[in-house]
Amino acid sequence: DGGENDERDEEKEKYQPAEREGGEEGEQCEEEKRDGERRERKEEMEEKEDGRAVEKDEERQAEAGQPSSAKRKKPMQRHHIERAKAIIPILFDMSEALDIDLLHLSGEEVEALLDVKGVKPVCRATDRILEVLARQHTLIEEKGDPSVSLRTTTALSQFLSGISPDGVDVEYEAASIVAHINASVKECKCSAWWRRVREEWEWLSKALASWLEFEARIESAMDVAKSGRVDLNSVRNLRDELRSSSLINTVADVSLSSLLPPERVLCKACQELAVVRFFPCGHVSYCLGCADGMLSKEDSVQLKEKRFVTTSSLSPPLLCPQCTEGVEAAILN
Repeated sequence: DGGENDERDEEKEKYQPAEREGGEEGEQCEEEKRDGERRERKEEMEEKEDGRAVEKDEERQAEAGQPSSAKRKKPMQRHHIERAKAIIPILFDMSEALDIDLLHLSGEEVEALLDVKGVKPVCRATDRILEVLARQHTLIEEKGDPSVSLRTTTALSQFLSGISPDGVDVEYEAASIVAHINASVKECKCSAWWRRVREEWEWLSKALASWLEFEARIESAMDVAKSGRVDLNSVRNLRDELRSSSLINTVADVSLSSLLPPERVLCKACQELAVVRFFPCGHVSYCLGCADGMLSKEDSVQLKEKRFVTTSSLSPPLLCPQCTEGVEAAILN
């Protein structure tokens, strides 16, 4: 009997370490799972806080009778951007392999289908990416507010390179994600989202290319003018084309106008010589003195010093007296 007891004790000791190791592995898995859940809850709380901050800002400005300055949501957090750059191409590959458009599903559905965590922020980022690109497409076509629309070659070029555009309040983070993915992924036949993103991206790229070509024509005309050979009709046509386009280039407008005989237009308020031109309509409506009375002190100084000022923040909004269209910017001829 003593020998049998010894054998049983030996068998028990043999399996106890294995049981302890298995228990330790299980505890580690549980801890990793809890860490993942904590990170996800933290990210959701941060996004809710971002949304509440924007809402509070809008409420404060509404109470003060001011236009909202929250023209864009709070920028995507850095770790969300990097995660989107890494995970979206993987979702493309899995979509092709499974013949399912994973980006058409919600974040919760993707996580349940693949049995993974941390995809929900990426799916939310894809919605914002398409929203930003489509909005800029619309703003450019409709000659939107220059402070939030990419209406200069510099701003649009910076945006498409994933760089924060100078002087424009836009979610360039969305472009940085697309630019990164675009370099490695050419197509994903299963993804309707990627097709729409590529369509918007190509439209913006073509707009930039056409603007650069137009500015090259203007520069060529200016070079010819320096030689003393000025074709007034060509210069006037270029200037009119610039003013009717979505592109904003005040330097080119001033340069072309300087080659043309002065247009004698009278101020709609006092009948003095009108020298302030409104955009996007292009009408010359007021003399500098009358325009001063419609602008803030800071805007008036900027108009005189820089010959250009945005007026979209004025309340009530400034309207052109000739066509009653809202004025987004003024230039001193």
